[in-house]
Amino acid sequence: MRAVADGDPVARLIDRSNAETLHAAEIVAGLNPIVLAVTRTDWAAGSDNLSVRFQFDWSETLAGTRAWIELIYKTQHMAAYHLNSFGPTFFSFDVREPEPRYDFKLLLHVEELAAAVAVRGLERGLPVGRLTLASARIQPAWGIGYAELVKYAVSSAKALGLSEVYMEGDRLARFDACLFDCLNRGIPYSVVRLGDGEGRVLGYPMYFDQNRILIEVLYYQFGPNSIQNEIDGSGRWLDGLIGELRSLVRLGIETADRVGLPVAEFFEGHEHGVTLGMTAYAYATQYAFGRLPRMEPSEAIGTNVFQQLAEVPWFFPRIAKAAKSVTTIGPWDLSNELQAALGVARVSHITVPSHYTWGLDKGLGQFPVLYKQIRAAILARGDLRGQLFLVGAGLIGKYYCALIKQQGGVALDIGSVFDSWARKGLPYAVENGERIKLSQLDAAAVRPPQGG
Repeated sequence: MRAVADGDPVARLIDRSNAETLHAAEIVAGLNPIVLAVTRTDWAAGSDNLSVRFQFDWSETLAGTRAWIELIYKTQHMAAYHLNSFGPTFFSFDVREPEPRYDFKLLLHVEELAAAVAVRGLERGLPVGRLTLASARIQPAWGIGYAELVKYAVSSAKALGLSEVYMEGDRLARFDACLFDCLNRGIPYSVVRLGDGEGRVLGYPMYFDQNRILIEVLYYQFGPNSIQNEIDGSGRWLDGLIGELRSLVRLGIETADRVGLPVAEFFEGHEHGVTLGMTAYAYATQYAFGRLPRMEPSEAIGTNVFQQLAEVPWFFPRIAKAAKSVTTIGPWDLSNELQAALGVARVSHITVPSHYTWGLDKGLGQFPVLYKQIRAAILARGDLRGQLFLVGAGLIGKYYCALIKQQGGVALDIGSVFDSWARKGLPYAVENGERIKLSQLDAAAVRPPQGG
């Protein structure tokens, strides 16, 4: 093991053919996959990166070869580096919020051999080149650090009017009137909400690396089978899957008419420590602040907008009665219960797999394959003007809202309200079921004159 500069991590290359620990490794065709092992027990908190730098030199015989090196962590593709055909290649990579230990596998992929060996091919045991670990150190992250991002989110939230936001009085009356008008006149409309899940996906790769997204988003929401089957079956790299999911989420956000965001009060206490969850909420706020059209502070809505509205007895029944029909999209079919609670007859349901971690489904999740069946079911309905959709489908639910609006409908991303009504699913939503329950909805209730 070769210790590097004081305060930096211990890093070493390991030749898997003989378990030898090296500062530089000779790569031999067909014999020795190389592993980079990095260890540190006192990673700096907050906004630090692990930065590793390499040098690769071809053997004299292989000079002129076209190839690239792939960096893999567990089953994830982390990065790819094309090598210079002649002369040395220097390349580096950064890992955000590193863990105490990382083992990376480095694989060499040859695209075209040098003329000197092209005829006989890459024979087993032929010296290929030399990989040198130039440096491994902890250094400040690029861009805005975690703590700075949260501070920025607080000021952004206040600028957007997201402070002490409660769905009551005039704010509630205007929101209700807007939805009521869209349903009556057949105007397409979409309301989505952003939380820590969306913040993680939108913040990739600057604030959350592939390992975070794999564990805290893909496996957490959709299950390991869904992701691993796609990687093994199609050969897609993890970066491509994350990019696809991010595109779906962004479409849902950028086509929405209203976006519920974390309120300023959520970030109180950040001066004493910034969690990853808080960072994710902060990035969601930053993303929205930079891209969404400005509206009056009195029109702002928080991430928990529909939790608040679910406690208003007349709200959901009133907009349901204004709609030609009501469709729910979520893991639980509550059609019969909602017919009674909303006082409407036309309620249908489109089933999606539940949240992998907190639901009952332990098979394939919505992403990256099954969401396409839901898309087909939505598009098959054709003209959706005047129809109300209540969507409780996690990250992909934002995409469904975009499709519904595209088809002319009104889509509300009610999220975990669905779980509260069903009394199953996300633990905090089930706990909220004591105050957010279908029995609270009153089909006979009338909106007070001042929206109360």
